[in-house]
Amino acid sequence: MRKAGFLGVLMAVLVLAVPASADDASLGRVGEAVQPLFNNQVRMVSEEVRVTVTPGHSRVDATFTFHNTGPAVTVLVGFPEQAPDPDRGHFGDDLLLHDFLAFVDGKEVAVRREPGLVPAVNPRAIDYPAWYTWEVEFHADQTRVLQNTYWVKNLAWSNGVTMAGYILVTGSTWLGPIGHARVTMEFDGVFPHQLMCIQPGDYRFEGDTLVWEWRDLDPLFDIEVFFDARGLLPYVQWEISPGTAVEWEYLWAAGRYSELLEEVAQARASGYPPGQEAVLLLYEGRAREGLQRPDAGAAWERLLELAQKPGDEYHVARLAVGEASYFLARTHHITGS
Repeated sequence: MRKAGFLGVLMAVLVLAVPASADDASLGRVGEAVQPLFNNQVRMVSEEVRVTVTPGHSRVDATFTFHNTGPAVTVLVGFPEQAPDPDRGHFGDDLLLHDFLAFVDGKEVAVRREPGLVPAVNPRAIDYPAWYTWEVEFHADQTRVLQNTYWVKNLAWSNGVTMAGYILVTGSTWLGPIGHARVTMEFDGVFPHQLMCIQPGDYRFEGDTLVWEWRDLDPLFDIEVFFDARGLLPYVQWEISPGTAVEWEYLWAAGRYSELLEEVAQARASGYPPGQEAVLLLYEGRAREGLQRPDAGAAWERLLELAQKPGDEYHVARLAVGEASYFLARTHHITGS
């Protein structure tokens, strides 16, 4: 029996070659280390960043379009890598970039991992312990497209709170504002009803995808999204055995919906206390949703009915109101009912 891991994500946005989830940055070398340098010739015309957040890790695909406004020049571009921050509760977390790749005009280029120079005076300076670097040659008045792909493990707090984000401030090292920036955050195994806090607030939803979009962006802020990665599992374990709860959670997370429905049916057939009805409906609804069955709505409607009843035995139903309401609303939208 496997126990699903619930970890959190901390990511930085990519603007001029930055670390872990961040914008590409313009760099310069100081001895054996590198640090961001402001580039007064190359402009970031646009950036398109797609972040896919799962409970255990996040995948990033970032595309940047740059235009050289001056004569031919070779630019050292860098993408930063994060380090654990004890002040924020990060000690042994793995914040390394995994499978990092860089492309220039669609062709993969070799990258180096170099140490970053940590400023001794300015605590607000853009500094990271390491950078993935590569050189990009620009002809006079040339436009080039850079792309980075990688994945990073999520961060976790003991209370189940998870943070996903993207660092935008590193994009401030290029000439002028970013012409057009679009950052999307898609969730795989995390649902909108689990979101707790979203910053900045000028986002919109396109389906279940968070979208931020700006023109002439001066990137003086970062994106942070907090959500509950632990879900209802700790509360479910109070109603049914911990082993059964973990098993059902695993079957759901693994997409083994038919097996989950069989487990729920067997539990119903064996008899159960009244308080477990909400738990059975919860996993019944989840499994039916996963199988795209039209009767999923019936489980959510019954769960919402239980949430209105008095008595401590229905506390799981009350905690599941957000999830039930979300899936029921989605069912009504799809069916037009």
